[in-house]
Amino acid sequence: MFHHIQLVFPSSLTSPRTYIGGKAYGMQSKASVISRINEINSKEATVVLQDKLISTDLASMGLAIDGEATVQKATSYRWYERLLPFSLLSTNNQSDFVLTTIDEAKASNFAKSLNQYNSSAVDASVKLENLQVTVDPSKNGFEYKTEVVKSSLPRDTLPSNLAVSIPAAVSKPAIPTEAAQN
Repeated sequence: MFHHIQLVFPSSLTSPRTYIGGKAYGMQSKASVISRINEINSKEATVVLQDKLISTDLASMGLAIDGEATVQKATSYRWYERLLPFSLLSTNNQSDFVLTTIDEAKASNFAKSLNQYNSSAVDASVKLENLQVTVDPSKNGFEYKTEVVKSSLPRDTLPSNLAVSIPAAVSKPAIPTEAAQN
């Protein structure tokens, strides 16, 4: 009996075990899921920098989730799969968020805005306090280069936690802490 249900299962509904971005969207109309996925575009994303986390919306990074493509990718249930008994229940559709094309102008502005997080390397220093020699530790410097930032933005999919890691060029101090301690 169930085998007959899956043959006529409406294509306007998501299959029972559909997960997009780690959340369950099973047995819902595709139109409502697309609408809910598109709403994620206005949510804050986490940008993981070398030494801190910042939040910004996806649009300011030049990114946008394509709700229709995301749902299409997650709800693929081809006609020949319907012929397999209980395939409707055994099909586990999982997908990350599918991105539309990147807005290069916004991506460039975002990359340039990360310059405020650039820092110079700090050498270790030795000082004498109350007849005690103390060492102030060294710190690495970080530089977020525009082209590296732009190339590190996701191009195809976005993970469910909406986190984007941005690499930095690291500059080492001339006098590391270990050298100052000796």
